[in-house]
Amino acid sequence: MTRGTVLLVDGNQQVRALVAEHLQQVGCAVWVADDGAQAARQMLRELPALVLVDNNVPLGGIDTVRILRLHPRFQNVNMVVVTSGARREVEALIGRAAEFRIGIFKKPYGMQQVVERLQGASASAVQLERLSLVGMRKELADLSKLPALNPLHTKLLGLLSEPNRDTDIGEVTRTIEADQGLASAILRVCRTVRYGFRGKTISSAITFIGLDRVRSIAQSTIVLNVFKDDGKEDFYGFSLVELWRHSIACGLIMEMGRQYVSGSDHFLVGILHDIGKAILRLRFPNHFKELLRKAEQENRTLISAERELLGFTHADIGFELARAWNLAPAVSMAIAFHHNPQAASLHRRLAALVHVADVKAREFAIGFSGDRQKLSMSEFARRVVLNCDRIDNHRDEIAQRVDAMLSEGRVDEAVVAA
Repeated sequence: MTRGTVLLVDGNQQVRALVAEHLQQVGCAVWVADDGAQAARQMLRELPALVLVDNNVPLGGIDTVRILRLHPRFQNVNMVVVTSGARREVEALIGRAAEFRIGIFKKPYGMQQVVERLQGASASAVQLERLSLVGMRKELADLSKLPALNPLHTKLLGLLSEPNRDTDIGEVTRTIEADQGLASAILRVCRTVRYGFRGKTISSAITFIGLDRVRSIAQSTIVLNVFKDDGKEDFYGFSLVELWRHSIACGLIMEMGRQYVSGSDHFLVGILHDIGKAILRLRFPNHFKELLRKAEQENRTLISAERELLGFTHADIGFELARAWNLAPAVSMAIAFHHNPQAASLHRRLAALVHVADVKAREFAIGFSGDRQKLSMSEFARRVVLNCDRIDNHRDEIAQRVDAMLSEGRVDEAVVAA
């Protein structure tokens, strides 16, 4: 009679085979996985009694367990991190594991420890409470290592979120000029042929090309330069440059929707709506690759693959990023509900507008958001944006403006490896 199933998560096949042999000798069934993404895929098929995660897997053993625990189905599965190393390193790891209530086995460990853990007799075994929504968000934000925003940029995005009639142009100018690099980048774009500006100051640029255009230039410059590619291969045709192409198209379409939804954050919401995908790509590359594979091979949307494999989505991560950057609640809510705008408790119309922009940018095949599946437009969003044909009539113009903005903003340089 089997004592239970143990899932070994270890990229070293020789070690896995040796441990599996010992486990089978004491009556355990054994499954194996190379990393956390493969472990999650296996656990979706059937839950094991115990998961043993080597600390040397990608992302590290503790963070791999923490990601697995974000999935509602996996939260109470017994998981242990297996580690070796110098005494101080092990002690530090034990301390961190205790913080997250994760068990630790120090190598070499005996099969009796595994049996006791399976039986729930080990003193280190714990029964975890299910994560609350607040707890899940806190854990997700911490695991994602959300990039911090320069305080000046936070202030500037806040100033630019005000309606034009309430915007303090002098304060906007002073804030931009306080960051020489940002000021230079904005002026460089303003001086391109498309805008025709030849001046030398931000205030004269705002006067010449208008606050709305300076707003979108500043917002895109700030966002695109926060995220750096790791230089690794693209996954299933996905790259950050193509994501920005899609996102900028969404921002431009959002600006066309101001007649339906008022506000000054339309372009910002558009370029940030899929920012969670960039974080998945950069912070959790193995998981993201598995998500793209799952979506493509199973003929499904990426967000449905995220919900199944991870228990959270790029929209959840984007919501946390907007909160971490102290962006307006309208921005964070629109990002969180851009796939399901009617479910938002607040700012539903803005969420509906970004949903329409997302659908249209995909239909126009501008960039690649990671989804090959056609996204159906929600009826609620269709009622908010009454004239989608008007957007269709500007398809070529939008594509040309995206190319121009990418060229002017030198996005290829902005996303090269740091």
